[in-house]
Amino acid sequence: MSLEGIDVSKYQSTTPPLVTRSFLFARATYSTWPDPMYATHIANARAAGLIVGAYHFGTAAYVPSQVAAFLGAAGTVDLYVLDLESNGGQPSMTQAQARAFIAAVQKTGRKIGLYHSESGFPSLWQDYNWVANWSQVPAVHWTFWQYRGSPLDLDRFNGDIAALRALAGKAPPIVPHVSIKGDFGLYAVVNGIVTDARVANTGGFSARCTVPHRYPWPGHTSQTLVKLLDGPVNVKGKYVRATWMVP
Repeated sequence: MSLEGIDVSKYQSTTPPLVTRSFLFARATYSTWPDPMYATHIANARAAGLIVGAYHFGTAAYVPSQVAAFLGAAGTVDLYVLDLESNGGQPSMTQAQARAFIAAVQKTGRKIGLYHSESGFPSLWQDYNWVANWSQVPAVHWTFWQYRGSPLDLDRFNGDIAALRALAGKAPPIVPHVSIKGDFGLYAVVNGIVTDARVANTGGFSARCTVPHRYPWPGHTSQTLVKLLDGPVNVKGKYVRATWMVP
């Protein structure tokens, strides 16, 4: 199982739609300069209930100054990452500098991942890998995978929401239940959009479900739905209205 997310920076002047996303990484700093859109992106992602991460684009500048700038700009977030790549013709961060950056962040008690292309992906004692490969699933072990770079960076997490929350140091999500009797609406959701609804009848049941999420429905009122995680075989994996949830 994998979860969808995005990564953004000042080049996104507004935060992209977050429906169907589970996490967002925002650039906090480039070298020693803060990213002007960082706070906006993080605030919007938090408001949408996403796991949020900050990343630093490393350069050849003095490493302690870069670490101080990054941690100061990033503040308290769920995840931290060093972006190690070519600096567009300017002096780039070396692997030795990257190792020093990672060690300095870890010394503060924070875990930090490393972003790099799969080609030549280094081991610098990072806590997890964020691998870029825009053509195929990476062969190296990945925790996050950037699988598209344009027009918006798209990413996947290698696990379920409980694993993502565990990496972020958060408690496992509380799994709510639904309780239904008689006729009810059964919804189909494809790529985060409601595509169909029909009446189903099971004679009543209770089941574990996901947390409520509002899904767009072209031509109709959007619906706040939960996905059924168990229950009768003909409804497991389908969606129902969140109003049927019970404590």
